[in-house]
Amino acid sequence: MEADVVRVFLLPPSIEELEQRLRSRATDPDDVIKARMARARAEISHWDGYDYVVVNDDIDACFETVRGILESERLRRTRQTGLIDFVRDLTRERLGSGPKRLQRHPRSHRDPPHRPPHHRP
Repeated sequence: MEADVVRVFLLPPSIEELEQRLRSRATDPDDVIKARMARARAEISHWDGYDYVVVNDDIDACFETVRGILESERLRRTRQTGLIDFVRDLTRERLGSGPKRLQRHPRSHRDPPHRPPHHRP
């Protein structure tokens, strides 16, 4: 797996809630829902292979939590381009030059995230 990847696993609040959500959509027949539930159980068994695990009991809270994780990960020292030179310049006395600023990741914490629309039954 790539070193610059953040793996976030979303868990349902319960298996019963997951099944209820699938059924309330009314888009799949019973056999498809049963297959999806079996696949979900298999996928859930791999939860410990992820960096973060979030329980999706409320779509808005879950979104904010994942956004916070991603914003924090962008601030990791290893992901901040130009940080070494920036800190070196801070520790050197530079006469006659204006303040130097750190170049932020292309998407800083001030940029609003793209939020996909969600459907609630």
